[in-house]
Amino acid sequence: MRAGDSVNIHNYRFTFREVRDITGPNYRGGVAIIGVTRDGAPEAVLHAEKRLYNTSRMVMTEAAIDGGLTRDLYAALGEELDNGAWAVRLYYKPFVRWIWAGGAADGAGRAAVPG
Repeated sequence: MRAGDSVNIHNYRFTFREVRDITGPNYRGGVAIIGVTRDGAPEAVLHAEKRLYNTSRMVMTEAAIDGGLTRDLYAALGEELDNGAWAVRLYYKPFVRWIWAGGAADGAGRAAVPG
């Protein structure tokens, strides 16, 4: 994706705005700014990072996650391609929180009624 490119996933439109250089206490890298709208209304701004750590020379991806009651939106910044383009992974995952809540309810039920 390049600055200004958009992708539709489910009812969401992900727009790749830009990649900014960042510097932390022990790393440097880039952060992708990705705007998300739902049916034309602003929904979220995702900040996905790619970091290069100074001492270990390890490259790490910090995914951006916008969690909601009925869905999670994910963005991960991949490698820089040519002409200012970037590989980007975008996901819409419905009802992720409900899976965790179901596991917690199951555990609570098992604890309340042993054996």
